[in-house]
Amino acid sequence: MISRGKSKTTEETNLEWQKIVNNLNDYDVQVRYLRHFYQAFRPIGLIFSADKGKEKITKSELIKTYTNVIKVDAESVLKELTKKSEIYQSLSYPENMSDDNSFIRYKSKLFDLKKLGVAPAYTLLLFLFEKHPEQNFKNLLDYIEKWFMIRHLTDSPATNRLDDIFIEATKTQHDGYNEKGLITELQKELPAKDRVKEALDSVTLYEDNPALIRYILIYLEQKQRTTEIQVDFWAVNENGSAIWSVEHIYPQKPKKNEWFDDCKEGLHSLGNLTLSAYNRSLSNRSFGEKAEVKNAEGNIGLKSGNVKINDYLLDKNDWRINNIKERGTK
Repeated sequence: MISRGKSKTTEETNLEWQKIVNNLNDYDVQVRYLRHFYQAFRPIGLIFSADKGKEKITKSELIKTYTNVIKVDAESVLKELTKKSEIYQSLSYPENMSDDNSFIRYKSKLFDLKKLGVAPAYTLLLFLFEKHPEQNFKNLLDYIEKWFMIRHLTDSPATNRLDDIFIEATKTQHDGYNEKGLITELQKELPAKDRVKEALDSVTLYEDNPALIRYILIYLEQKQRTTEIQVDFWAVNENGSAIWSVEHIYPQKPKKNEWFDDCKEGLHSLGNLTLSAYNRSLSNRSFGEKAEVKNAEGNIGLKSGNVKINDYLLDKNDWRINNIKERGTK
C-alpha cells in the first residue's frame, strides 16, 4: 500500500520535474525513461503497487499511470524519478559523462551500445545499475553487445518481443545479481548458430543493413587492437560526417578491365568489406592502387597496416571471388 505523503505545490512539482527534463533533455528519451522506470520497478513495489497494473506500459498510458501515483505521494514519486533519471542519463547520453560519474568505467562501451541500438535492454540496466552500483557489469555489457549484434543481424527475436524479453530478464534479478543465470535466460532467445552464420554469409549483407555492418566491422577491428593503439572509429569531422566508413575492396563502380568480374557476386558480402578513413581517396581504383595509395599523411592503402582486419590482404596481388569468400569465412 502506498502511503499519502506531504503534498507539493505546483511550483515545487515543476521544479522537481525540470531536474528530470535537464537530465534527459530529449522528449523521446523522457518517454522511454518513464516506460522503463515503470517496467523495472513496478514489480518490486517501488512507487507503483506490485500486484496491480500491466507489466508493460505504452506511451499512451503514461500520463494516467503516473498522475495517479503523483496524486498519492508526489514527493516520493518525483524523488525516485529524479534519482534514477541520473542513471538513465548515463545510459542514454554516455558521451556526456563526467569523470566523477560512478559509471565512468563503462563510458566507452555504453557509447558503443547506444550506436548499436540496445534501448530495450535499458529496463534491465536501469534496474541493475540502481540496485547494484558497485557490481562489475563489464561482462554483461559485452554480452548484451553480442546479443544485439546477433538480434539485429537475424531479426530474431522480433522487435515486438524485445521489451517483454528484458522485462522478464529483469525479474530474474530481483533477489540479487545473477550474471550466469541472466545470460543463460537471454541466450535462450537467440537463434541457432547456423542462422547467424547464414546471415553473415549473405551476399547482400551490406545492402540489407549498412549501419549494422559498419558496427560489426568496427567491433572486429577493435578486438584486434590493444589499448595503446585504439582509435575512435566513431569520430566525425568538422561537418559532422563520419571519418571512418565502410570501404568495398572490390568497388561498387569498378573501372573496366581493372578487376576480375567474378568479384561482382561478392560485392556486398562480409569478405569484401573493410574500414577506411580515406574512402574517397581509395574510391574505385584498381586493387594494386588501393593497396599502396599514399597521400600527404603517408601510406593510406589497404596494405598500410593501419587497419588490422586488412591483414589478410598483405600477401595478395589481386582480388578474386575465392579471396572474398575465404576472408569472409576467416
